[in-house]
Amino acid sequence: MSDNKPNSQGSSFSNTGSMSGNIVNTGSTLTGVIQQIGGMPNATADDKQTLTELLNQLQTVLTEAKTQAPDQANAIATVERRAKELVEEAVVDAPDKAEVAERGDKLKKAAENIGKAAPTVFVVVTQVVDFIGKLLSR
Repeated sequence: MSDNKPNSQGSSFSNTGSMSGNIVNTGSTLTGVIQQIGGMPNATADDKQTLTELLNQLQTVLTEAKTQAPDQANAIATVERRAKELVEEAVVDAPDKAEVAERGDKLKKAAENIGKAAPTVFVVVTQVVDFIGKLLSR
């Protein structure tokens, strides 16, 4: 049975078997942190827009990776979780720069783990980590 239905972000998925007892969240992990960027202190409107675009791009490549490499679902979920953790630390009033750097390193490592299956994920992750690093170094 195939059932393609868009979710709230417009993504779709195809169910080719029983999904009973399974939770499928496509893109929801990053959506919440993207909404938090608006309150990011010491960031200009352009900075916030750029970071939002980068995270939307990451969300897109992760959604594509889930389709192209379903066997990497756990590793992709780790990238999503690490990206969320990074942004959550970066948007607080006084982010701990060392903690942000550590979270960025963990995110890059998680992206490296799916590099062969989804190389564009690492490229976008690097852009996100580098941009946040530049923001906090001002």
